[in-house]
Amino acid sequence: PTMTTKTRLEAIKGMIQEVQTTNSPLLPFKRRTLNAQGLLLAWLCPWVVFTVVLVLDVSPVRYHMPEVVSHGVLVVMLFCALPLLVAWRDRQLSSQPSWAWYVAISIAAAAGAAYMTGGYVFGTYLQPYYTLTNLNQYPKPPYNAISGESATQAGQLFTDAGVILFEPGSYVDRKRMMLFENIENYCVAPIVSANQTQDIDFWAVGKECCEDAALGFACGDVRDPVARSGLRQMNQVDMRFYQMAVQQAEAKYNVTSQRPLFFEWQFDAAQTLADWKTNGWVVVLQASILVGALTFMIPLGLGLAFARVGFLPLTLK
Repeated sequence: PTMTTKTRLEAIKGMIQEVQTTNSPLLPFKRRTLNAQGLLLAWLCPWVVFTVVLVLDVSPVRYHMPEVVSHGVLVVMLFCALPLLVAWRDRQLSSQPSWAWYVAISIAAAAGAAYMTGGYVFGTYLQPYYTLTNLNQYPKPPYNAISGESATQAGQLFTDAGVILFEPGSYVDRKRMMLFENIENYCVAPIVSANQTQDIDFWAVGKECCEDAALGFACGDVRDPVARSGLRQMNQVDMRFYQMAVQQAEAKYNVTSQRPLFFEWQFDAAQTLADWKTNGWVVVLQASILVGALTFMIPLGLGLAFARVGFLPLTLK
C-alpha cells in the first residue's frame, strides 16, 4: 500500500532518533565532545619520543657507543606495538575511532624523523666536535718546538693535535697551492714560517676554494693577516684526496712531507670548535620545538574535525 505523507514523516523521525542515539561519530546530527586525555597523549607521546631519540642520537653516547643508540631506537619502535594493541582491543569493543591508532603511527614517525635529523646534526656539527675535543689543543706555537734539526719530525710530534696556534709570522704559502680534481676540488697549501725548511708537514686545506688561478688558495681565513690557528681535518674520505694533492705539490715544488697533517686555516680555531657544539644543540632545540608544535596542532585539528563531522541540525515539522 502507498505510504501517506504523515507516515513518511514518522518513519524519517524514527530514523533520525536512531542515528542520534548511535555511538558512531561519523553519522550526521551527532556532535562529539573532545577527548582531552586522548589529545594529551597524542600530543605528548610523539613529541617526547622525538626529543629523547634526537638527544640520544647526537649525544656523546653515539660517538663512543653507537650500538647503544641503534638498540635504543629499536626499543622505541617496538614500544609502538603497545598503542597498536590498545587500538586493536578498542576496535573489538567499539566501532568508534581510537586515538591509540594515531599515537602508534605518530610515535613510529617521530622516532624515524628523530633518527634522520640526529644523523644530520651529528655528522655536520657534533661528530667533528667530539673527534677534535678528544685530541689535544696546542695553544703554544708548535714551530718553536720543531724548528731546526727536528723539523722533519713535525708530523710525528703533533699527530694528536686537534687545534694548533702557530707562532707569529706563520702563514699559508698561497703561491705553492695545489689542486686535486675529483667530484669536488680539493685544495692544499703549505703552512710555513720564517725558519721553515723544505720539509713541510702542516698543510692548510679546503674544498672548492682554489679554482681561480688569479686568487690562488682562498680557503678558510687565509685572507685574514692575523689568522694563525689551524683546525684539524679528520674526515677520512677528504684526507685521502688531500694526500694526493700533497703528493702532486711535492713533485711540483720540490718539497717533502713525511707525515702531512691537514688543517683549516682559522682566525680562532678554538672558537670555531666551540661554535660547532653550540650550533648543533641549537638545531636540536629548534627541531624539538617545531615537532612539539606540529604534534599539538595535528591531533587538535583531527579532534575538532571528528567532533564536527556531519553536524547539520535538522528539524522536522
